[in-house]
Amino acid sequence: MSTRRGVWTSVGDLCARSAELTEDPNEMPDYSRSTPACLTATSILRNAVEEVKMALHDPNRALFLGQLGVQLHSLLLTHIQRFSFNDAGGLRLKRDLTEYAELVASFHQARLDSKFAALGALANLFIVPLASLPSLMMDGSLQLAPKETEKFIALRSDYHTITERAIGFTFLGS
Repeated sequence: MSTRRGVWTSVGDLCARSAELTEDPNEMPDYSRSTPACLTATSILRNAVEEVKMALHDPNRALFLGQLGVQLHSLLLTHIQRFSFNDAGGLRLKRDLTEYAELVASFHQARLDSKFAALGALANLFIVPLASLPSLMMDGSLQLAPKETEKFIALRSDYHTITERAIGFTFLGS
């Protein structure tokens, strides 16, 4: 229990300090690299996971890693909702989410792989042109209810320009 609490305290602290860990806005972004905040968080998590793998045996190890993956997924979803994204920010987010997905893949749990693949698809909401949103929402890769999807679309920096006519799609419940 104390290991889990320590890991989450560390990850929570990193999220709180994300402004300090972000790159200089005057630098040209490198979309092939994860952000410093992501690299720091995944490094800490990788070290913790290695300790867990040495200290625990199945089924406890599998249970712990499964819970860690679920908690990380939840934390990332919450963290994403704190920001607004333009297409460049969406690309950075997609790269970071890929880094987290690679970490979680080392847990060897298919249900987590599916959850993190859906996070990557979620980042596509911030990258695709407005006209492509309806097909992205309906292809099933997001694994979110339409109202939940709309909540994430509202994080797009160009959300104010989205109308039923502009994207040819009526959001459920609108």
